[in-house]
Amino acid sequence: MKGVLLVRETLFYLLQLASGRARQMGRRRKKTLRVIHRTLPKVFACPRCGLISIRITSEQDEASQDTVFRVTCGNPNCPLHAGREMRYATRRADIDVYNTFVDDYAKAGA
Repeated sequence: MKGVLLVRETLFYLLQLASGRARQMGRRRKKTLRVIHRTLPKVFACPRCGLISIRITSEQDEASQDTVFRVTCGNPNCPLHAGREMRYATRRADIDVYNTFVDDYAKAGA
């Protein structure tokens, strides 16, 4: 009787091993931490209408070699939809242009 139980247990273990349900011996694996790299935004909040719809485009001026940034709102009902131009002698990041734009807009009072 003992031999039959031993064969049954062995067969049961082999079936579990083949199906991938057998328990593994040893320590548990450590969880891997995912590093999330944050990026700067491409679309910003409009100070006039409050929607996240401000886009900044840039181009190089041929004559003066200045970088011309155009700040426009994507909302057609917003007064800033027509856009505003800002000129700088050097290339700047979009977030810096946006911050300068918001500061100037707040200073103007409307």
